[in-house]
Amino acid sequence: MSEAKRHHFVPKGYLREFGIGSDNNLTVFTQRMDLPHFYPKIEQIGKALCSEDYYNRINPYDSFLSSFFGTNPNIIEDKGFPYERQLPDLFLKLNKKKLPQISFSLADTNTLINALISIKFRNPYTRETYKKYQPKLEQDLPKIKEEYISNILDQEIIKVSNNTDLSEDEKAYFNAGLHEYKRRLENDFSNPEEFIQTIHKTTLYLPDSSMMVHIKTLGQRMMNCRWEILQTGSDKQFITSDNPGVYLTNDNNVYAQLYHSFEKLKINRFFFPLSGLHGLIMYINEPDIPFSSSKLIKCFFRPKAVMEYNTAHCCHANKILIGSSKDALEEAFNANGKNWVDVKTRV
Repeated sequence: MSEAKRHHFVPKGYLREFGIGSDNNLTVFTQRMDLPHFYPKIEQIGKALCSEDYYNRINPYDSFLSSFFGTNPNIIEDKGFPYERQLPDLFLKLNKKKLPQISFSLADTNTLINALISIKFRNPYTRETYKKYQPKLEQDLPKIKEEYISNILDQEIIKVSNNTDLSEDEKAYFNAGLHEYKRRLENDFSNPEEFIQTIHKTTLYLPDSSMMVHIKTLGQRMMNCRWEILQTGSDKQFITSDNPGVYLTNDNNVYAQLYHSFEKLKINRFFFPLSGLHGLIMYINEPDIPFSSSKLIKCFFRPKAVMEYNTAHCCHANKILIGSSKDALEEAFNANGKNWVDVKTRV
């Protein structure tokens, strides 16, 4: 069985919620830095949309960090996103027509929170944030390499070689392991770009990482806050992007990715478009009514609220805006597309 080449950073099961017709057609606004403006095109949901070749692939043969995950270079792509199988069922429960409220089980709530955090974290927007630390890493790695490999590993190899209590076979065995350990560390230290990407790819699966502390705190905050479903009509549809989900403040500031500093930045809600007709709001500073087995989510029909969230997605898209409705995309882009240009040209 051949390995999958295209790795999606936005699940296809999510994109299908915005598709229309038997072919799940989407209208896509694609950013072209070689043109003075953007151009819309109709694109069918397929293997290429919101994907990059081998985006989640790691290097367990040469990288010390990757070796913690076994020998399968596609372990993250193959096993890292089990929630994707549950997304269609979760969306079916959330995307009901004009209900006063939805009862969402504790298990479903947990799964959805994990999915939203993962979709945000695995996104290229976050990887680009990680890459900003590469110059500092390149500066520090030679010193770390010298101190750790020369002063610790090499000395350990010498100790094993000089240990008279070991047989020659035992010395060869232990030193082979140390040399392999050294080879993989040197690979990580010598390839900072790959090392940074590996850190991003694997952080969600390293429970002791400092980032996981922030992620768990965010998950708990999302679990305990008040949720709403916004519903709209076909003439005022929600759009999404290749970086879905935004944090907003009351004074119209928009952030693509946050794990802390909510009070300092005056963040009051997280919005995630669920379909062309539904959007989820988490009021992350407002505690929910305590619940034990199910979360009650009130639903509101508010077409007038759609534009605020559509224009917010113009601020932090990577390369494309996505929707069922071409009119909704054009309206959002005309209202706030300049912010998209400004953000991308500053990167």
